[in-house]
Amino acid sequence: MNITDVKIDISGIPKEDWSKMMFSKQDVLRQLYKVPICNLDVPSDQQLLRAMAWNVVEEAGEILDVLMTSGDQDHLFDEVADMTSFYMELLLMSDYQVRFYDWEQIERTETDVEKSFTDFTVTLALAINTLKNRHWRKTNLQTDAITYRERLSNTGPKFTKFIQCLGISYKDFVEVYCKKYRVNLFRLESNY
Repeated sequence: MNITDVKIDISGIPKEDWSKMMFSKQDVLRQLYKVPICNLDVPSDQQLLRAMAWNVVEEAGEILDVLMTSGDQDHLFDEVADMTSFYMELLLMSDYQVRFYDWEQIERTETDVEKSFTDFTVTLALAINTLKNRHWRKTNLQTDAITYRERLSNTGPKFTKFIQCLGISYKDFVEVYCKKYRVNLFRLESNY
């Protein structure tokens, strides 16, 4: 089962509730997958956050690969849904209650997909760079949680601009995510 097998229509849900709905669905998956809310000062939790951030970057790279090779819209949407799931999971794991910016609130000045990819991934890397504990360190460092969350907050508009540069409407973005949510639930329930 994949997203092309799922039919979703969110037209009955008020637009202002879309972001909240997406985060609620992702939190259900987070709990089903037994992914913790991380303690920013614990090295093993920081490792989980770094790994999740890498998943986001890897999926963003897959989006660029699709654009540079096949250009297949179904494949592109699937990778967007994957990246979005990992990104929301990272935010939830960080106990950061951010919501997606409404498409109309983000100024559409960027049209270069590669530049918007770079802007988003660099901003994400700067946030993750505040997590300084490593498993090989003898002494743990306290995380500057304010800076981490501030930098994580800076990823939101960059994430939105990256999606916008792909030519995806807010409605299509939300529907694709909801399709992926259904696929992930099916996979969990069927031990796929």
